[in-house]
Parts: sequence; C-alpha cells; structure tokens
Amino acid sequence: MQAFYQLHPVTAAVYFAAVLGFSMFLRNPLLAVFSLTGAAAFCSFLTDAAEKRSDLRFHLPFICFVTLVNPLFSHNGRTPLFFLNGNAVTVEAICYGVYLGVMLSGVLLWCKALSKVIDADKLLYLLGKLSPSVALVMSAVMRYLPALRREAEALRQTQAAMGLFCSESLTDRLAGSLKIYGAMLIRLPELAAAGGQTMRARGFGEAKRRYYTIFRFRRRDAAVLLLTLLGMAAVICFAATAQYTYTFYPSMTGLSFGAAQIPAYACFFGLTLLPFFAELEEAIRWRRYRSGI
Repeated sequence: MQAFYQLHPVTAAVYFAAVLGFSMFLRNPLLAVFSLTGAAAFCSFLTDAAEKRSDLRFHLPFICFVTLVNPLFSHNGRTPLFFLNGNAVTVEAICYGVYLGVMLSGVLLWCKALSKVIDADKLLYLLGKLSPSVALVMSAVMRYLPALRREAEALRQTQAAMGLFCSESLTDRLAGSLKIYGAMLIRLPELAAAGGQTMRARGFGEAKRRYYTIFRFRRRDAAVLLLTLLGMAAVICFAATAQYTYTFYPSMTGLSFGAAQIPAYACFFGLTLLPFFAELEEAIRWRRYRSGI
C-alpha cells in the first residue's frame, strides 16, 4: 500500500508543486541536500531493489559529472586552484557544481516520485476542467511512452534472437538502435490513430466529461494538505526574511546556524520528509495488521 498514492490528486499536486518549486528556486546547499535526502527516502518506498540500484548508478555519476563540468564553463570566484587553457578553475565553481548536481538529482527524484503518484487518471482530474486538450495530450504521452519503450525492448530481443545486431561492435549496435528507432517512428502514428478512433467510437466529446476513478477528499487528505500549506507558509516566510540566503560568487558566504536559521532549515527538512513519514506510518500499520492475522 502506498500512502501518498491514495491521497486526493489536489493534495498530492500541491505538495509536489511546493517541494519542486522550493528545491529549484531556493539557492542554498543545505536545502539541496535536504531535498535530495527527502526525495531518496520517499523513492525508497516506491521502487524495488533493482530500480534503487539503477538510480544509484545514475545519480552518483551524474553529480560527479556536473561537478566536473561546471568549472569548465564558469570561471567566477576569488579562489583559483589552477589554470586550464588560461582559464581559472576556482573553488567556488567546483562547490557550485556540487550544489547544482545535488539539486538536479533531487529534482529528478521528485519528478520520478511525481510520475508514480500522479497517474493519467489523476492528471485528467486535475487538468480536465481547466484545459481538456492539454490534459488529453499529457495523458496520451504518459500512456504512449511506456508502451513504446516496451515495444522497443521487444524488438531488441527479437533482433537478438534472430542473431541480428548482437555483436560487440559499436557500429553494429548503433545500426540496430537506428532500426528500432525507425520502427518506433512508424509505430507511433499507428498508436495515435488507433487511440483517436477508439475515443471517437466511445463518444469522446459528445457529452459531459466523466472520470474513470472517483476521488474523495478524506480527513487524511485534509491533514496532509494542511501540513503542506503550513510548511509552505513557513518556508516562504523564512525565505522572505533572507534566512536561506547563500551566495557562491564571488566568494562563498558560509552557512549560518543561528536561532532563526535552525527553525528555517527544520521546516524545509520536515516538509521534504512528509511523504517518507506517511509511507513509514502506512508500512508499520500494515505490518501490525498482518502480524495480527
């Protein structure tokens, strides 16, 4: 059972909008670490062991890559370590690269959690009345991308079974990938046309829009929404009073942990850990129920 998946779409959408917005626009290295920690803790309940290993293999090299690439393009800072082709590689640029990599990894994990919590039905519920066309396009994309990925994997396995493009040669593998890509380009219009014909046959647009799933706003949704709004208000107030202010250039200002900063950091960290505690409470409850059987 996934506690956050069972929430009302509005509650989940408000939470993800808040945590993604704060993670991207509050430029503070400690907040980036908090955001990545909360996203990783939440995704640990949403993914299996194989997917966890895959995420780890992607995000650690990604952070290292951003850390190494940023000093090659940004030469600001007052503390040069060495010069490369006449350009200074500074401590500030390296530290900003670390921050940028951590922040982007956290955002990517939050987006991954968002895709697992808010499915096509919830997306249609959220956007159907505001913009039906946008909701339809986005739900179709969410439907077709996994389908195309499965078909591409089936084609790749078929090629391997027939002995085609299965050597270790880079050109051979590239040729096989291009063949699959061309087949997917042909398959995509077929899927779109079939989907459109099915929708017309079912009377899409002929009557008032109805939803496949009925979403009810319960006390749990109200509690999570209230906690989210309180956390948002607190973080916005602390940000407005410059409690999260941090600068990398031309020199790093350093993190302060005064009487005002500690509650500010605690509010943001608590907001990012809200899904983790919700999933943890749900897991403990189900374990207690199963032990009583």
